[in-house]
Amino acid sequence: MKLFPENIKKIAIVALAGKPDKERIVSGSDFLKTSGYEVVSAKSLNGKNELSYLSSDIETRVSDIENYWNDPRIDLIIAARGGYGSVQILSYIDWKALSKRQIPFIGYSDMTAFHLAMCANKVGIPISGPMIHNFHSIRDDSFSLLSLKNAFMDKQVIEPESGRKRFEALNSGRAIGKIYPVTLSVLVTLIGTPYLPDLRGSILMLEDINEPVYKLDRYFTQLEQSDILSNISGLILGSFTRCGNARERNKLFINISKRHKFPIVMNIPFGHAYPRISVKYESICSMDVTGNKIVLELDNGRERL
Repeated sequence: MKLFPENIKKIAIVALAGKPDKERIVSGSDFLKTSGYEVVSAKSLNGKNELSYLSSDIETRVSDIENYWNDPRIDLIIAARGGYGSVQILSYIDWKALSKRQIPFIGYSDMTAFHLAMCANKVGIPISGPMIHNFHSIRDDSFSLLSLKNAFMDKQVIEPESGRKRFEALNSGRAIGKIYPVTLSVLVTLIGTPYLPDLRGSILMLEDINEPVYKLDRYFTQLEQSDILSNISGLILGSFTRCGNARERNKLFINISKRHKFPIVMNIPFGHAYPRISVKYESICSMDVTGNKIVLELDNGRERL
């Protein structure tokens, strides 16, 4: 399966956050190569940092992303992995220089910070999708790979994967707005910074991993007290992998739904668990949660509202 549009031939891998696993990088790169793409790896993949949880120093990470972004031979950039660290480089990036090319950048988890900063600066094409660390395990995952391909198409319908949980509505209604597919705990770290775009009228798609329910409660409380949640048009809840007791977590979501009137849907295959959907940031999302139906559609070709 060709994963990307025909104009994408050369892919760069960067490590803006955690230190990559070499075997998984090789495996993921080989998968892309056998799929017909030329792949180049940034210095940050083999960089050094006195802090073991970071791929390399800030200068190397900034240099990698800026050099590949401005290289006309590079058609697509994919993050090596998540972890932590992308937020560190945001104030060092020359966003004006990056605005000269509308290049797609794929990742999720900690890449949420970089993706949101891209949106705030109206730079590039941020896409929440598999990272190089993931390709070794999803090479036979047709649902995830097809969704990644569809993220580059003009239209995209979000549907449950066969045999998995059906979507569940917590609040009914209709909504339309720009979609932001993000990791909740990373989103809240950008509140009060210049790297958070205006989320008023948007549709938030949230997921997370390894966060106990009380921390999820804390993050949602921060979204409410900063007037973000009260000003969105709709809420889509993805997977919350290893995020405490499922029953208690669902009670939290139900309590949140009672405080708001916009449509809310849960059990979407989006997050750290696979199979998962890929979503282009700021696509125009239509939510129709009325009667017995739940319809989620994306218009990836429309200009930013």
